[in-house]
Formats: sequence, structure tokens, C-alpha cells
Amino acid sequence: MATNVTAEFRRCTFTGNTAVRAGGIEIFGGSSTKVYDCLFTGNLSTGSGGGGAMYISGSSPSVRGTTITGNNSNVNAAAGILITGGGSPTIANTIVYFNTGPGGAQGATNQISGFGLVSYSCVQGGVAGTGNVSGDPLFANPGAGDYTLSAGSPCADAGDVGAVPAVSTLDLAGLARLADDPVAPDTGSGIRPIVDMGAHERPNGLYETFCYGDGSLATGCPCGNNASAGHGCLNSDFFSTGAVSWASGTESPDTVVIFGGELLPSVTCIFLQGDVPIASGVPFGDGVRCVGGALKRLYVKSTSAAGTVRAPGVGDLSITARSSALGDPILPGTLRYYQIWYRDHDLAFCPAPLGDVWNASAGVIVSW
Repeated sequence: MATNVTAEFRRCTFTGNTAVRAGGIEIFGGSSTKVYDCLFTGNLSTGSGGGGAMYISGSSPSVRGTTITGNNSNVNAAAGILITGGGSPTIANTIVYFNTGPGGAQGATNQISGFGLVSYSCVQGGVAGTGNVSGDPLFANPGAGDYTLSAGSPCADAGDVGAVPAVSTLDLAGLARLADDPVAPDTGSGIRPIVDMGAHERPNGLYETFCYGDGSLATGCPCGNNASAGHGCLNSDFFSTGAVSWASGTESPDTVVIFGGELLPSVTCIFLQGDVPIASGVPFGDGVRCVGGALKRLYVKSTSAAGTVRAPGVGDLSITARSSALGDPILPGTLRYYQIWYRDHDLAFCPAPLGDVWNASAGVIVSW
């Protein structure tokens, strides 16, 4: 690569390459090359230069959402990434693991050698920086070339949403770059869905959100109180961006919990379930309702002082048990639609018609 040339690699695979140094790619001479959503595996550095996967010299590249694994260096310790000669490389939302130096070593220096700003990444042996982890990423089947994340991976929902490039809408496999793993704790940074570490995003098979009060529905928010993207219609809290909802847990056995956020503090709310969606939405108090069909009021709860809520709670029937008790048994493979109805006592917020003192969150579709 010529001096000061900046390249951009997106959703690329570097595999089976061999060189005296920089088995996969070399970035040098003041370059600001970008490496997004890529996989480096099976690359080899045979000489003292090192950098089995990547050699960075005097440059400031950005490495984002990338998996660097199974690379080797015969002489220099740096089998993964070698950083030298100054510059300010930044590495985020990346997995650097199972790279092997001389004698079969797989320590921290065999993964990343030299100084770079590393954050929200999974590095074998550990590395300093915000949000970094060192546990086994739990690749699905690396022997067969499958570097997707298995259930329980510490890399799921553990990245930094703020470090995701605007162009990274898809992962290496062409799936949505931002997808929530409903059974993974959100240990990363940002607003849900939290990005995964590595080149592959673990897909969300439990739920998706819908019914946004952001102007995307045929039915707009009743008094022009449109919210930001992905939220329910604005409520009377000046600082609220509109109520959101999401789900977590497993469908069998049923451990599903539905959560709400950005509601009003300390107000009564009802978890509504429907068996058909209302695609265009209908006016509903100060909000829009998109759940229809056999409507069931599953749970009545009070929001916290922070405007959050969840159901079922301790001692409650599970969602499927509660739904069955209300006359709507949920069969495996079927869908149900959920929104959270909540009180908004400010009569002046949406005055037409007078007396609409409630609102609704954006919705959740659960695949049972």
C-alpha cells in the first residue's frame, strides 16, 4: 500500500494468506484505512516482522466489528495484530482470539502487540480499555469455518453502538448489524439493540418491535406528538422521547418478560396482548394502538420513578399461562402482539379531544 493511501474494507474475508510480515494486511505510512465487519483467519507471518493477521505501522486505522482468529506467526509473537511506529489505531467491537505465536503460544501479546486504543472488544488474555472482555467468544463451529456466536457468548450485546460506522447496516453474513439477543444481558454501551462484538451479529429470534409513533404509520400521533424513530408517541414529559418496549427470555419454557421504558414515572399501566396486528394503527388516547383481534389485558403494573416497567413480575403467571387463563391459548409457532398502555394525567398535553389521559408504547411482536 502506498504512503498515505487510505482504503476501506467492508464485509471482507482475509484467509489463507502468507507473507514474511503482515500475513493478512499491512497498513502503514500515515494511512487511515478502515476495516469494517471483516474476518481474518488462517493467515500466516513467517518472519520476524510478525502481524499474522494485520501489521499496522505509523498509521491510524479504524477496525470495527471484525473477527481476527486462527492466524499464526512463526517468529514474532504478534499472530493477530502488530502495532508499531506511532499512529493512533482504534479497535472497537472486535474479537481477537485464538491467534497463535511461536511455540503454540496464545497469550495476550499473541493477539494484540503494541499500543492502540481498544474498546468494547474481546481479546484473549485481556487488554486495557473500556468495555473489553477476555472470555471465550464461543464461536459456533470454528473447525468448520463458522465464527458466528453461540448462545451465552460474552460478545453478544456487548459492543458499543456509538462505535458502529454509519455504513455498517449489515454484518459479514448480510444480517442486520443491530439485533438484540433476548437472552443475553446488555453489557455494552448505547440504546438497545446493543451491537455484538465481532463480524457476525447474533440474530434475535424471539421478538421484533413495531407500531412506532414517529410518523411512519398511516395513522399519525393524535396531536402531532410524533416521537423519535422507534418510539411511541410523545407524552407530557418534556424530556421523554416516547415510550419503548422490548422482550427478553425464552419461549419454551416460557420465561419471556416484556419491558417498557421512557414511560411516565409512577403511573398505572396495562400490558395489552392482541392476536392480530393493525397495520395502519388506530388513535388511542395520546398515542396509536396497533394490537388487535382478541385483546387481552395481561397485567396491571405501576411504573418506577424512572418510568420503567416489566411484566410478568415475581409471583405472576407466565405470559402463556396468563393468556390461556384469559381464553387465548398460545400455540408454538404463532405470533402475539404487545403494547403498554399507560396513564398521562396532563389534560393540556393533547387537548383534542379533551379527556384523553393515556398513551401507548411502541409495540413488540413475540414469536412463540
